[in-house]
Amino acid sequence: MIHNLVWTREKYGRVHVKYGKPISLRERLADFVSLHNVDPKVYFSRTNIGQTPQEVEAVGKLKREFSRELSLDLVYSLSDNMVVMSTQMVASMLLMKRHGGVKEEELLTKVSWLFGEI
Repeated sequence: MIHNLVWTREKYGRVHVKYGKPISLRERLADFVSLHNVDPKVYFSRTNIGQTPQEVEAVGKLKREFSRELSLDLVYSLSDNMVVMSTQMVASMLLMKRHGGVKEEELLTKVSWLFGEI
């Protein structure tokens, strides 16, 4: 067992972990429902009994809008907390010019520009 723990002392690189702000689905739903003046009983209903086809379509449209807003917020949160290493930056520059190759000066210019943008 001790032999198996030896690998934990060796250095294999770095790990970067960034924790983003927690997203409460309950709060997001409450805000969305109050913002759009929707009856929660209709919005959270699992059946369409007693609803007109227009109401069913309107609720479906609101649910799709909420899903889209939440997914965009998650993607933005992930990209805000993403760690990008310099090797990934250089690799992306190399992949842009993979067919014709790239001169060292051009690569340095593009990487410098990219670091400036970030």
